[in-house]
Amino acid sequence: MIGNILSDEICCAEEMQRLAKLSNIMEKNIFKDKKLTNAQAYLLLNLYKNNNINMQTLSEILEIDISTLTRNISKLIKPGYVIKEKDINDKRVNLVKLTKKGEELAKEVENIYIKHYIKIVCNIPKDKKDIVFEGINILLAIFEEAKNKKESKK
Repeated sequence: MIGNILSDEICCAEEMQRLAKLSNIMEKNIFKDKKLTNAQAYLLLNLYKNNNINMQTLSEILEIDISTLTRNISKLIKPGYVIKEKDINDKRVNLVKLTKKGEELAKEVENIYIKHYIKIVCNIPKDKKDIVFEGINILLAIFEEAKNKKESKK
């Protein structure tokens, strides 16, 4: 009995890992024509939702270290998608915001993400959608709980 449970859990873990890998590969390929990495696309989306934000707060939202954020911001500044400027109230703080060109690209990125995942969802058999969505919600709750436990240990 215990062997079967472990075997089932290992099998499920392997399938989750496979799903994460496939999802990552697919997302990577959908932004190639925009010459964006997944990280840059995700950064644009977050700036679109939280425009004119300080670097530290953005780093916390994205859950990446400031050096990684700075590197990705620099790659978005060069083509004119993002600008970085000092906060008028505190010159030590850098604010990041999208340019008009960056806003347009962020909207495109958002639409690409939506279309990408709608195509996937549309392929779920109608009689299985509730089961899939329930499973996704269960997994999301488990991942959030694990993330919160990890953060509380810091």
